[in-house]
Amino acid sequence: MRNQITEVYAKALLDLAIEDNKVNERKLAAKELIKYISDDLLSLLKADVIEKNEKHKIINECFVSFGDVFCHFLCLISDSGRSGYIRDILRHFIDKCNEYLHIKEVTLRFAHPLSEAEKDQIAAALKKRLNCAIEIKEELDERLLAGVKVEFDGQVIDTSLKRRFENLRKELLNESW
Repeated sequence: MRNQITEVYAKALLDLAIEDNKVNERKLAAKELIKYISDDLLSLLKADVIEKNEKHKIINECFVSFGDVFCHFLCLISDSGRSGYIRDILRHFIDKCNEYLHIKEVTLRFAHPLSEAEKDQIAAALKKRLNCAIEIKEELDERLLAGVKVEFDGQVIDTSLKRRFENLRKELLNESW
């Protein structure tokens, strides 16, 4: 049921974005909006003791900078009792926007900060390999020791020193001396 609900709302948001010719703009707004959807806000939107009009007022005052579409969306979700789905719907909407725009999201994990040249080199190689535009999400992960780990579409390219040590350990344990 959860996937069906997120699919319907995410598709509606995408259809509106396409109709308004604002897919990328709305995708970026949705990414920002997710950051502001706190557990406290969700509790407020679920609270039966707060009148619907009061919830709408709060939403419109707090989220005016995200535009009418997202304010109406939040009001609609609140009114329908589906506030718990907001984050999932927005994530699903972002995925649908990326699909529509032919963009792949790639997570790049590294043990030490990379230079801009190194990031550009990795981005160019991924763009060529995936044959589409990419958006890189960078994460510092000191457990990798050195190297990088690239994740996209459920695939992992792991060139980290940690992975090399693990492979060496397995090889040594499986060798019969």
